[in-house]
Amino acid sequence: MASLSVDGLDDLMLSLEDVAAIPDDVAAAMLDAEAQVVEEAQIAQGMTMGVYRTGDTLHSIRRGKMKRNKNGERVMYVTPRGVNSRGERNAAVAFINEYGKRDQPARPFIAMANAVAAGPAAAEAEKIYDAFLKSKNL
Repeated sequence: MASLSVDGLDDLMLSLEDVAAIPDDVAAAMLDAEAQVVEEAQIAQGMTMGVYRTGDTLHSIRRGKMKRNKNGERVMYVTPRGVNSRGERNAAVAFINEYGKRDQPARPFIAMANAVAAGPAAAEAEKIYDAFLKSKNL
């Protein structure tokens, strides 16, 4: 009769539980790396599409801090912040550029940048996650 013997299974199960519960600092680093790529892409796409008169709106695009949304998922938002030199909210100016208004066609620089940056952003987060896995000898 054949027998099967496994050594180290308990350690592997503990390691996999550690991986499943990614620490907040690792998750924050992953989200920050992704958000940095998205932030840069939005600014570059805005420049390409002509969303640049004073530069206030594009230069106000910043990534925030890691938060938990209402579903408990970790998120980090990349948004225009503050007001421009005319006292208009940069988020409102970005919205008008994104969707257009009468006599101003839409320039969807945010949507286009997000689509283009999705792959590179995921690759940056993957590097951080891979380093985390290697630290757990996985």
